[in-house]
Amino acid sequence: MLVEQHSRGVFRLAYRLTGNQHDAEEAVQETFMRVFRRLDSFAESSRFETWLYRVASNASMDVIRRRQRHHTRQAPLETASGDPRPLAA
Repeated sequence: MLVEQHSRGVFRLAYRLTGNQHDAEEAVQETFMRVFRRLDSFAESSRFETWLYRVASNASMDVIRRRQRHHTRQAPLETASGDPRPLAA
């Protein structure tokens, strides 16, 4: 029921933050997994939507950080001239 009611809004937020559909979908999935694992920690004096969107924002930022780390590891090493460094033997 929570997913049905809130997945569209969470996706819109995640898409705005990540900039692409694939990462936004990953962030939405991660958001709801985190929410279900931590639902008992939700303070009922707060608005559920505020808490949910904070979780979604954090999940989206985590996806962005993972993507950046992945791209950093995948980028070839270059010298100052822009030439790829030869592999050491």
